[in-house]
Amino acid sequence: MVKPLVSRLHKEFNISAAEVDKNDLWDESVIACGLVTNEKGIADAQLNSVLKFVERYWRDVEIIQYSIIFL
Repeated sequence: MVKPLVSRLHKEFNISAAEVDKNDLWDESVIACGLVTNEKGIADAQLNSVLKFVERYWRDVEIIQYSIIFL
């Protein structure tokens, strides 16, 4: 289930997405998404759209925790 989700996020939002942790667990994973832009507001809106997209279209996925970090 992780690979189709990561692929869809890349396709829908033109972002980088990858499974970055818990690869050995069948029922839990950590997915990281990233993008580069010169405006914090654009990045924030895009990443929040990713979260809403997963909640809306991937109903069998439970988001336990998320965070947005700006560098």
